[in-house]
Amino acid sequence: MVAQPARRTPRRVVAAVAVAGLGIALYDGLIGPGTGTFLVLAFTALVGADFVHGSAMAKVVNAGTNLGALVVFAWTGHVWWLLGAAMAVCNVAARAGRADGVAARRRFRAGGAAGGGAGPGREAGLRPVAGQLIGRWVA
Repeated sequence: MVAQPARRTPRRVVAAVAVAGLGIALYDGLIGPGTGTFLVLAFTALVGADFVHGSAMAKVVNAGTNLGALVVFAWTGHVWWLLGAAMAVCNVAARAGRADGVAARRRFRAGGAAGGGAGPGREAGLRPVAGQLIGRWVA
């Protein structure tokens, strides 16, 4: 198919973006995962953004839709705040463990000491704690 720039009028672009936006919003509300990919495709193909800017815009839009959903569910009382806080703590702890592991690998490659990383024992220590915390609020 050959591109025909003459057919790309502002009115058609607005219509295509509106249809894509409605479709992506419907998908995001009903299913969710993969919405960022569809947003990147829409921003690059329809709006004409390059991949980096399309990806950045997709992250902003995705964060906005997630925040909007959180506000709606919080307003109606359907948010498990304690479970969310436990998940946030575990997420931060896991991220800190990965950062320690990355630093240890860099020290090891540079010829320094190899200790202090996030080995299997450290990760295994987080899993039972996270399971116990989640089990209390879900059950």
